[in-house]
This record gives sequence, structure tokens and C-alpha cells, in this order.
Amino acid sequence: MDRKLIKYIKYNRPSKIKKLEFRDPYSILDRRGRTALHIAAKYGSAEVIEYLIYKLECNPWRIKDSKGNFPLHYSIKYCLKHYSRGNVKELVNILLTSIPSDGHILNSFNNKGTSLKKLLNALNIKSNLEDEKLIKPSLDSSSSSDGEEWTNKLKNEYEQEYFEETDKFDFYESHLTNENFDQMADRIYNEYIRKKTKIIKHDSVQEQKPLPVKPQPLPLIVKKDRSFYSKKCVKLFDSSEIIGVSDIPFFVHTPSSEIMDTIFSDQVTRVMIRKELVRWHPDKFLSKHGNRINDTELDNVKKVIDHISQSLIQFGNR
Repeated sequence: MDRKLIKYIKYNRPSKIKKLEFRDPYSILDRRGRTALHIAAKYGSAEVIEYLIYKLECNPWRIKDSKGNFPLHYSIKYCLKHYSRGNVKELVNILLTSIPSDGHILNSFNNKGTSLKKLLNALNIKSNLEDEKLIKPSLDSSSSSDGEEWTNKLKNEYEQEYFEETDKFDFYESHLTNENFDQMADRIYNEYIRKKTKIIKHDSVQEQKPLPVKPQPLPLIVKKDRSFYSKKCVKLFDSSEIIGVSDIPFFVHTPSSEIMDTIFSDQVTRVMIRKELVRWHPDKFLSKHGNRINDTELDNVKKVIDHISQSLIQFGNR
């Protein structure tokens, strides 16, 4: 069974693994002391990782292999070799969502003395180089080597300072959006105030006109009754009931403007916006509530949550 199981893990086939009736995610599968999650992380098998965590409730921080590696060590190394935002989200973020609250485990070293913190710094630098197109292939090899060494030294010092000043989630989110939750909340709040102020000025001008020719269109941000939204959220976030698409206050095709109108109220604050960003974050939602989602609706629920999260994040991105 172990040979077949390892093969299916490497080839990212969770449906085949399920047919093997594999139930113990903590069983050691090879001579290096690796579990199924270690192997899946090493080979970038995102669907298997998701299956192990959400279906078999595997704790990625329970076992190190014989080399002192957690699964996250392998996930980050895979992303460094095969970088993409999708890989980071599916292989790294999914493991970080269940990290112990104190975050000290990121200082854990493997047998070679490499910590998760150091690897995350390297991944953040890699993402910055990719996103900002800082890699200059035209540099000659000698000057490039010296330049890279100095640049990496400076960047490591910067990332060390950045990590200590932000929480663990803000750190790993930064390489996907270049913003932590507080920064996103500030941006969204400022855009909300800008649009609301524009609407108030528009209404004030209209009031000065004695005889408007036709009714004016409704403003972009309107007052809405949030009671149905609040009721839906109680079951969604504060209960232990099984949930499906019908329990979410929006659908995958709900216009982003309608989502924002519903979530926002007259009492919009940065704290409230940050709370909404966190509660609708796909990885955090699945980590906290994934075991309550109806199996037959999992994919559809994920699509709706992604849509809501993107609607929030993109608000104010002009």
C-alpha cells in the first residue's frame, strides 16, 4: 500500500488515495521519516495537501521527518524552485493558517540549521524579484554575483525587521498582495470615505437645483438593511451546523458593488473592515470552517468565498 500511496501523492491524486482507505495521516511512509503531508509538500501536490488537512484533519505541525523538516519546509522550497502566486497560496498559505498562535515554531530549525523564518524571508524576496521584475539577466556573472550577495544581505535585514513588526499572517500575505490586513483596511476605508464624500457633494449640488428634470440615480454606496447579512453570518461563523452555498449571504455572480454595499454601513471603521477581510479570507475560512462544509458543495463554497474576498480586496484598487 505504501508504494501505491506514495505514487498517488506524488502525482497529486487524492481520489486514488481515498480509494486506498488511507486513514492515518501521521503514519511514516519512507525511510526518511516522512508522512504523506511531507511528501505532498515536497512534490507540490496541492490537492493532496488540501485533502489531508481538510478531510483527514492532519496537523502539519505534529511531526518532523528524520531531517528535522516540517511539511512547510518542503512547501517553501518547492515554491522557491517553481514560483507562482498560485503555488504559494496552495502550498504555503494553507499550512500557515494552522500555525500555533505564538508563532515561535517559525524559528524551528531543521538538521541543516535552516529555519522556517529564513525560508519565508527567501520566498518573500523571490516574490518581490518576480513581481517587480528586478532580475536583470543582462548583468555579467561576476558583477551579478557580488550584487546579489549585497542585495540579499540588505533584503534579509529588511525582512527580519518586517517580520518582527507584523503578525504571522500579515507576513505571509504580504508577498501575495504587497499589503497586510491593516494596510488593506486603511486603503479600503480611505476609498469608502472618498466615494461617500463625493456622493454627499453630488447630492448637495442637486438640492440647489429648483426643478430637476428627472430623478437622480441612486448613489454608488447606499444604506442597506444588514439584518439578513448579520443573520447569515451568525450561522456561517458562530455555529457548528453544516453549511453550504445557500448559507452564504452572496453568490458567485453577485456584483462586487452589491457585496460592498451590503457589508458597508454608516458605521464603517477600519477595525470593522479588517474583521471582514479576515473572516472572508479563503484560507482562514477553510481552516476554521472547512470541516463544516457539505462535501458535495465544497468547490462551490470555495468559489463564493474567493469572490467575496476579492471584492473586498479590490475595492479602492484604482
